[in-house]
Amino acid sequence: MVLEPVLCPSCQQPDAVYRHGKATDGTQRYRCTACRRTFQLRYRHKAHAVGVRAKITDMARNGSGIRDTARVLGIRPQTGMGELKKRLKPEGTAPRAIPLTRRSRELTWGSMPTRGGRLYAAKSSSAGSGG
Repeated sequence: MVLEPVLCPSCQQPDAVYRHGKATDGTQRYRCTACRRTFQLRYRHKAHAVGVRAKITDMARNGSGIRDTARVLGIRPQTGMGELKKRLKPEGTAPRAIPLTRRSRELTWGSMPTRGGRLYAAKSSSAGSGG
């Protein structure tokens, strides 16, 4: 029986790794006590392997298309597109608006008129009628 040392892919410490159960497909999982991450030596899907996500973003920044990236890395195009949507957000985009609760509306806007819990702009009678 041959024992192979298992290194943590994140922190590279061999003494901090112990077995941490099995994955659903039966492969052995490991956990590092130093960085508290879990990992496998061989992943079932290539997209989960160490470094593939960084390669996807690097290839996209260098001008490779989604299908080309998928073909080179051996992953599905949908996986590459999903990863790019997560990683390469355009700069200067505003964060998504958070809906306000009734209490926060009362604190910020005081007596703004509401209909069914939603804020609305009250129509002024001085506005000219477009007829």
